[in-house]
Amino acid sequence: MLRRRRLAIGLIGLLCAATPLIGVYLLGLWHIRTEGHEIAEMVAQRAIRRAERIIGRSVVTLTELELLGVKGCSLRELDMMRRSVYANFAVKEVAVTGADGTTLCNHTGDVAAIRPASAPADSADGAIRLRTVLFPDTDSPGLMLSLRLASGRALDAVIPGEVIATDIVPMALRGGAYGALVLNDGSVIGAMPAGTRLTPAAFADQEPFTGRAASDQFPISFTFRVPTALIWEETRPLREWAGLGGALASAIIACGFALIARRGPSESNLIRAGIERGEFVPHYQPVVDIQRGRLVGCEVLIRWRRADGTVSMPGAFIAHAEATGLALPMTLGLMRKVRDELEAAYAARPELKLSINLFDDHFEDLQIVEDVETIFGRSRIRFDQLVFEVTERQPLADLERARLVIQRLQDLGARVALDDAGTGHGGLAYLQELGMDVVKIDKLFIDTIGTDRISAPVVDSLIKLAHDLGMEVIAEGVERIDQLQYLRMRDVEAAQGHLFAPALPGATFLELVRATAEAGTVAEDTDGAAMDPLAAFRIGGEEGLGRRASQGRTPS
Repeated sequence: MLRRRRLAIGLIGLLCAATPLIGVYLLGLWHIRTEGHEIAEMVAQRAIRRAERIIGRSVVTLTELELLGVKGCSLRELDMMRRSVYANFAVKEVAVTGADGTTLCNHTGDVAAIRPASAPADSADGAIRLRTVLFPDTDSPGLMLSLRLASGRALDAVIPGEVIATDIVPMALRGGAYGALVLNDGSVIGAMPAGTRLTPAAFADQEPFTGRAASDQFPISFTFRVPTALIWEETRPLREWAGLGGALASAIIACGFALIARRGPSESNLIRAGIERGEFVPHYQPVVDIQRGRLVGCEVLIRWRRADGTVSMPGAFIAHAEATGLALPMTLGLMRKVRDELEAAYAARPELKLSINLFDDHFEDLQIVEDVETIFGRSRIRFDQLVFEVTERQPLADLERARLVIQRLQDLGARVALDDAGTGHGGLAYLQELGMDVVKIDKLFIDTIGTDRISAPVVDSLIKLAHDLGMEVIAEGVERIDQLQYLRMRDVEAAQGHLFAPALPGATFLELVRATAEAGTVAEDTDGAAMDPLAAFRIGGEEGLGRRASQGRTPS
């Protein structure tokens, strides 16, 4: 009898212990499945809205060319086509095709145009026809827009798929989730993650976590899919704990531990805690006057130095910080650290400039102007030493409001630079409408110098446009001597990149500032002529200041 009673109590205890664990397990599954649907729909909606913006801007580009009378291949018309490509860097190629579809010329003057891979489909208003293309050199997909002209000819614009389908997959789902932007006939325009080779068959059997969004303007849709295996993997801690059993007290402890182990601190909470602990620190990439061979300042680059000593690069956290608004307090903390670290050195060297990156949220109101006045107003770093960089990789929601913010920063004495020029949404419009002072040419285009790629003329066009507008030009990502020589011959004022020095921690950069001050600003040969800027700045080879500083040695 006693044994039976103990057995019954044991069974009841086992059921009582298992019940809360099973309940938590099922609740966790329901939560993850609900979240999976929401994430899939959210990503699909964001992707289709971004695709509409990029395609819509390209439609405007073709319409402007039509209004300008572009319908042939004269030198004037080719020049207008080239300018349109430089102003809208989502477009890889603009071409004129004959009534029979034969390519007459493209913006480079060639006739080797990228050919369509699908039948045309009309946009909502019927004026633009869309087709998929395959780039012959990479076999990657893209999109061709065609605007029929009155003469029977057409203007075509080609957009690479990776430009339209930028990877916006949440960090927790990377490595398994994927999506595709397709025409209504199912042909793939672009895939996410970039470089993924997808076909319509990849979406034939619908996973439980699939989001789809269709455009009202163009015959395109975006489908995003989170595999069941990925969601099932997320439930592993709960399933393991559910199998343990045990006493009710142990079950409650195990349940709480499983929830904490499964969920963990969110990325937002980790970043927020890092801001509060001051873990986001500045590094400084030197900017060099390549005409005179002297240090003229630096760009502030952020690093995340965690409590365990590991250091994360911006690519690991900056996108999430921007999306959640945490980039705003992050930037404020960074500016305070920069002020405290460089104040004495910059007070002694008033010719040095200090470049700080701003994000699209900074241009929603005038708060950033007040923050700059508060942080630097009473410091020995002068306003005219500050340069604020505006990236065009993310579109500014209100250009008129952004122009007001930029004007107020300029009224303080600071300058404003267009960062990543040629890679995003603004292009020529940002230069004309926002009143920039400096243009920074992205490494993407600097890399084309000395190669056979047709993007190299973009560098010349940006340099000429900036100089015509009375703006300074800074080249980013300079890594080779031939790039430096090319830029010097075209009167580019300054450059930064690993040819000079990588991004340096504060103490090392301050040593570089001191060393360049001691070495003098311009070296001269025996005839009094300016030497090569590499020799003047003394950064090349083992004896270079920038290289020695980056290796932790004190420059002499």
